[in-house]
Amino acid sequence: MKVTDKYIKPESIEELKQIVSEQDGRQIDGFIGLGCCRSSKTIWVEETPTGQFRFGVFNDIDGSYQSLSVNTIKTRSNIGEAVENGAFWFWNTN
Repeated sequence: MKVTDKYIKPESIEELKQIVSEQDGRQIDGFIGLGCCRSSKTIWVEETPTGQFRFGVFNDIDGSYQSLSVNTIKTRSNIGEAVENGAFWFWNTN
């Protein structure tokens, strides 16, 4: 994970999970910059009735909501690709 005074950049989905989990239920704004594309998302932790971890994702561009597992965040959103390419970050508010 890369941390500066301005941003926090997860380098894997596991680091993304760690960052979001440490928010104690608060939502955190994430940003993606992939070439010509930019996307803003609000991410939080959800727990299913069976105790599984999920990411709650609100896509600012169209107002849509997604509930994604650690695996589906890689295939059903551009978040996985952005994290793998170093193009996903959170503002460092500490």
